[in-house]
Amino acid sequence: MNEHDNLFRLIHVKGSRRYFQDEFVNLPFSCIREVVYLGFIQEETSSRWLTNEEISDGVIAQIESGGVGRIVGQLHPYGNRPE
Repeated sequence: MNEHDNLFRLIHVKGSRRYFQDEFVNLPFSCIREVVYLGFIQEETSSRWLTNEEISDGVIAQIESGGVGRIVGQLHPYGNRPE
């Protein structure tokens, strides 16, 4: 048995702050890590956090499509994040 026999995917869901202040994650070689960053939605004169449905839709899309990762919502401009 070699290290590729036990390959697995880790879908790592993170808040918007981690996009700018990410930490090192030590994972085994058999782990394929995909990151989903959760942002916010800019509306006409304000912004809001993602709804549960928007979050789950983004994570499900990542699971179904694969790839390095994705951003759900937006992260920029950072100063427009809701309070």
